[in-house]
Amino acid sequence: TGFKPDCLLIAENLPNEPDLNLEGYNGYAQWCDPFHDKIKALLREGVFEDWTDDSPERLGSFFYFCRDFFAAHTNNVINYCESHDEHSVPYEVATAGAELSGEAAKERKSRLGLFATVVALGQPMIYMGQEFGVERPRNRIDLNWRKLAEKNHYYEWAKRLLSLRRRYPGLRIYGYNPVEEGKFSWLIGPWFDEARGGGRRVIGWATRPGDAPWEEMTVLLNFEPFPVTVNLQFPRPGIWVRLADIDRVNDIPPEGDNSVHDPGAVTAWPEVRDFTLPSSSGFIFKWEAPLTEAHVEARVPSYPGQ
Repeated sequence: TGFKPDCLLIAENLPNEPDLNLEGYNGYAQWCDPFHDKIKALLREGVFEDWTDDSPERLGSFFYFCRDFFAAHTNNVINYCESHDEHSVPYEVATAGAELSGEAAKERKSRLGLFATVVALGQPMIYMGQEFGVERPRNRIDLNWRKLAEKNHYYEWAKRLLSLRRRYPGLRIYGYNPVEEGKFSWLIGPWFDEARGGGRRVIGWATRPGDAPWEEMTVLLNFEPFPVTVNLQFPRPGIWVRLADIDRVNDIPPEGDNSVHDPGAVTAWPEVRDFTLPSSSGFIFKWEAPLTEAHVEARVPSYPGQ
């Protein structure tokens, strides 16, 4: 989808081995266990399998190919949070206690897991049934299609989310180091000051795959079980359309009917102060239009509300 659009070869292999990955940048994608384990820990709000916790430490690395500690030689990892021998997200989070065992909580965490997998740098992999939010233990394949039909709303959301990745290069950034190439920049994260998510389990970045402003996108994620308010510095002034969040995906025409007039659109100067990320949430924004004279004269609020 990103690195080699016409061919994607996947091999499960130990990290940093030259036998399959050649020089790394021109090799195959690498199965990324650390991403899976960290996402599961974050979603269950605790420790996963006694070896990975939900601390914000190195959170940026997990969304940036894990290139500084796991896939040191490559920029093309396979990100996933479900597989044939791993519990599904709804099943896993329910093991964390009563607060996460309700249907609403399991579905929200499941959506956040899929959302994180789709937006992280690298190649996303989903396992059969994940597009419906299926709850199942590891090593069990049991898809009850009649029951799945009841979760069609989840499937439609997942389908539209995956379509965004296919349509927009800004969600498929690749390269040895996109930060140095000017294709990627961090907006919020636990290593920034408090106003930009310092010490919190939040992460956000902007992408610039080309020179055209309408290609620019921003991604925001909050893994905290409570809302987090941050100050954002969008990379360009203008109207940023909200393409996706945990509850809704709506593309611009011809794929959808989203526009700068949608209530979720953000007016960036380019700063946006007091932007609230709800608990267990994710956002995708796309630059859509410049500020007009009317915006400048009125100096409308930075964030109309959710």
